[in-house]
Amino acid sequence: MKKLMFAAATVAVAGGAFSAPLVYDYKASVKHLNLKEVNVKFNNSSVRTYQKVVKSATLRGYLIVDADGATSSSAAGIQANVAGTPLWASGAVINPAQSLDHGRNRAFLVVQNNGVETTYRRPKVLPAIIEGKWIDTKFKFNGLARKASNDIAEAYLWVGGESVAPVRPKLDWLDGNTVDPVSRTPGVDPSVVPALATPGMVMVADYAWTSVYLFGKYNSPNWYFGYNTVAETAVDAGQPALFSIQTVTGNAAWFNNHPFFHDTWLNGAGFGKYVVLDEPCCGITDRPSVIDTLSGNLKGGLYLCTENGTDVNSAGYAFVGNGLDSWEEQFFTSRQWIATDYVGDLFQLDLWQDGNAELNTTDIIFGTWSIKRNASFFETRAVPMSNAEIALLTAGTGAIPAALFTENALGLADLTATIKGAILQLRPGTTIIRNRENWRMTKSNRTDVDPLTPNFALFYGLADWQ
Repeated sequence: MKKLMFAAATVAVAGGAFSAPLVYDYKASVKHLNLKEVNVKFNNSSVRTYQKVVKSATLRGYLIVDADGATSSSAAGIQANVAGTPLWASGAVINPAQSLDHGRNRAFLVVQNNGVETTYRRPKVLPAIIEGKWIDTKFKFNGLARKASNDIAEAYLWVGGESVAPVRPKLDWLDGNTVDPVSRTPGVDPSVVPALATPGMVMVADYAWTSVYLFGKYNSPNWYFGYNTVAETAVDAGQPALFSIQTVTGNAAWFNNHPFFHDTWLNGAGFGKYVVLDEPCCGITDRPSVIDTLSGNLKGGLYLCTENGTDVNSAGYAFVGNGLDSWEEQFFTSRQWIATDYVGDLFQLDLWQDGNAELNTTDIIFGTWSIKRNASFFETRAVPMSNAEIALLTAGTGAIPAALFTENALGLADLTATIKGAILQLRPGTTIIRNRENWRMTKSNRTDVDPLTPNFALFYGLADWQ
């Protein structure tokens, strides 16, 4: 049953507190790089090679907005604690000024790409932030009650990892030596690159590999362990503690022999309409405004397991062709002398940048996106988490609670039920979560991944149960 407990506070994306999560039908039509296997001629022999191709894809699913800050119940969050007791539990009035974090703008994109191979077709849960506002251009008021509706809305929708400290600088090549472009100091040793992060930059973090295979079997880790150069291992070590393979395992040898991958990101902007909800209850007449529809353009990035021109039958991802074993993709022009500038940089991911953000994905996504409010989703399709699933959600905290659970943040049960319902709508029978992380998969069980993992739940506030 929907919780009808409204408060006076409203925000740009959602208004009213302690209601069901806002749910939107989501669709994105995109183009992205992908791979296929082709035969090429080399020295009068036929060689099986990976070739980059442009592919179209349609992503469908649900954008679920944590409108009441259930995932932001820490001392600095919306549902701030007083002496360890959540404000809502103590009966205190929640002050809108306490909404100091992303809070009610946190969202989760539950999405599936039905165009990929059946073996790899699974619902994915991607973290998101929606920053929006509604604009009343009609100026029709009755006292403090807003009468205008179906007016302009605008928003940014960021889907993907958080911004974290970068792990490597912007480096140039000059006469065979690396050069720090900030200090213009030549001879920078690539082995110490992680300690020389350029000031003013951030890195787009991973989120426990929950996006793996969203764009098919090649949207996956590179299984050649020799692929991990200093730059790649530095990226994993620079992830938030919960997502860093090195931090979680504490095993440097295992870390250095683990496949590398980076989660998909999708950033969009759009215009649409907002609506004033007509949901008074129990003498409360507050009528919150929420975004109703949005559509716009997006750009993004995905990680592909290998590059154009590598030998399909080579376990070490050797390149096909004379001299292409020294191939590097990062230079916009090709005037550099190959023997000086490419050798030693094989396979190292470029420092792709979006403004001041370091991107660790390999290839580009672009297209359009849209959302439309689904007012009946919670009542008709939400599926409560079982006690066993809640125990697994909280496994990342280091202790699995008892068999019975209580939400430690009001609205968390509704939020997790909505996420589970969305997953099951996309693929009935899906296992929601197990006590494992997706990055622990091996080549033999590479399709055995889950939409949620304990570390993901802990990092994004889904593990706040008692």
